[in-house]
Amino acid sequence: MKSGYVMVDCTGFDFSNVGKVDGIYNKMLSAYDSGKFVLCEHMKNGSAKFTPIPAFLATAKSGSTNYVVLTVMNIAYNITSDDNISTDVPNARNSKK
Repeated sequence: MKSGYVMVDCTGFDFSNVGKVDGIYNKMLSAYDSGKFVLCEHMKNGSAKFTPIPAFLATAKSGSTNYVVLTVMNIAYNITSDDNISTDVPNARNSKK
């Protein structure tokens, strides 16, 4: 692991209504590729806002679909290359892009 951390701007990520967040896949993939500790900022749950949240990232593949698996607060979310977020998470394995 490299020292330091990376902050990921997660504006538009709402725990109460996960869906599409433009650009989130590439942001998370870049954070994963950095090999650094990840903090997600600008996440919310309805009207409740959070301070930066530590996150775990992994990559996964199911069929021909690549995912970044984002785990925050013990909940895993998959993020597809078309920026869709769901809680239907495939088995994480390092499949790298």
